[in-house]
Amino acid sequence: MVIEQAERQQAAHLSGVPNVTFDVVAVLYEKLKAIAVYDVYQRDAAAAGDPQLAAMFGRFQAADQQAIHQLRARLGAALRAGVPDGPAPPNDARIDEASQESFPASDAPAFAGGDAEGSSKETP
Repeated sequence: MVIEQAERQQAAHLSGVPNVTFDVVAVLYEKLKAIAVYDVYQRDAAAAGDPQLAAMFGRFQAADQQAIHQLRARLGAALRAGVPDGPAPPNDARIDEASQESFPASDAPAFAGGDAEGSSKETP
């Protein structure tokens, strides 16, 4: 998936995930998929009687496993560093007000159900 630079910047701003962190996740995902299919490719090559090709796929798999190790370390460091400043989560005053009105939790709920005319319907 190709995302234009402006869209990537907007996505980074909205999500709080820097572009480079997204890049690490994307490459990690592709490498994880690749190491799984290399087993299939190795079996295919062995079944076709081509041990050199099977060994080559094994080397590619080992290289991707090394890359995965490095990518995981980079991703871990990025996650430990925290999320850079991004948009603040929405502040919904209605939620705060409802939370204050519902204290203590043992109080009956303020809304008991029913339709606009005030009648309630039983549920089976």
